[in-house]
Amino acid sequence: MLSGFVFLILLQARAETGYLVENYFSYSNSDLSETAINPDNRILQLPSQILAADIRAELKWRGEQNQVVIRPRYRAEKNRIDSTGVSSEKNESDWDLTDAFWEAQVNDNLSLTTGLQVYQWGPAELINPSNPLFHFNSRQKSFGYKEKGKVLIRGNYTLGRFDNFVLIAEPVSNNEAPWLEGDFVPKALIKYEHQSEGSASQMGAVAGQEEKENKFLGIYFNGQVTEALSIYADARATEKEVGFKPEPSGIFWNLDSPSRQKSNPVLAVSGLRWEGDYDVRFEYIYNSAGYSEEEWAVVLNSVSNPLNPNYLTNLRHFQNSGLELPGKQYLYFSYRVNEPFEKKDLNIYLRDLYSLQDYSSQIQFEFDKAISDSWVMFGNLTATAGRKVAVFNLLNAWQTLVGVKWVL
Repeated sequence: MLSGFVFLILLQARAETGYLVENYFSYSNSDLSETAINPDNRILQLPSQILAADIRAELKWRGEQNQVVIRPRYRAEKNRIDSTGVSSEKNESDWDLTDAFWEAQVNDNLSLTTGLQVYQWGPAELINPSNPLFHFNSRQKSFGYKEKGKVLIRGNYTLGRFDNFVLIAEPVSNNEAPWLEGDFVPKALIKYEHQSEGSASQMGAVAGQEEKENKFLGIYFNGQVTEALSIYADARATEKEVGFKPEPSGIFWNLDSPSRQKSNPVLAVSGLRWEGDYDVRFEYIYNSAGYSEEEWAVVLNSVSNPLNPNYLTNLRHFQNSGLELPGKQYLYFSYRVNEPFEKKDLNIYLRDLYSLQDYSSQIQFEFDKAISDSWVMFGNLTATAGRKVAVFNLLNAWQTLVGVKWVL
């Protein structure tokens, strides 16, 4: 402890230091769905109203050839929970580290980074299959969303002007809830990327080991057709399925581990993007490991019957299923415009994720508006459409959120 403190003092004496504090204050209101999986909100105890404060700091020490970045976060919430006609309040708060890493520039070609960090790649907006380290989250495109870093050891090697190699290992867990129920398994991958002159187009290949020592191969590319129009794709094929599948057990159904046969499931996205006065994307997502319509009905049965002896286990497996998306095919539309109607510092977003399997939709309208150099106002409305048992209707029928961001 003392040696670490002395190290930071010496580092600060020889390096540039800086800090930043972002404060998010928000209020959200939800209309909870009435479904068999959560009748009267008795099972999941979801909040219908949330008053939240989210404080994020960033501390930097930067030297000639290295830097240290630490990002602590404090979040406090006051939740109202409505269940079986009774309202209650629940207060929650916690401290966390979202990032804490050291980066060193060894020479002109090689850099090393180790610690808690976020490292993303891929051309698509909704999902990046070739990156198995960070998984899809339905809130990830909302204003103010912050991904927690993974414990990574990363080396970047640049070969010439247009070629780059990255070697990444994830030796230990970051102590977040698992994406796939079960014990943590170390992961590793190597990535190669080639960029065209001017960086207008890229292509890359990734290979390595992900969940449950599952081998994978990923590819991605982004090609510029015209100055405004580009096409892209991102895909990953794995050796075997790792998610949970419904299996019969007497008169009940359970979500169990698959047979681990070499079924080579594929997760892929392809898209078109137009960047002009506005930014528009159309994407198609294919997920061969997702549940079919028949499997989805059985899955819901397995997590809706408290008489099932494995009911609680099924719920855990359902919440941490190892699937990026529960279904097999989706369409995604995204629209963004800056300063519409000549309103300075205003951004508007419209997003729609549509399931081709059960014809349900999740639609989000969002805006943010800078009020001053230090203050930003933001808000969104998320609504679902489709059958009551559809994927997007399981939790909320709609949700609204308003808030402000204050930067120190």
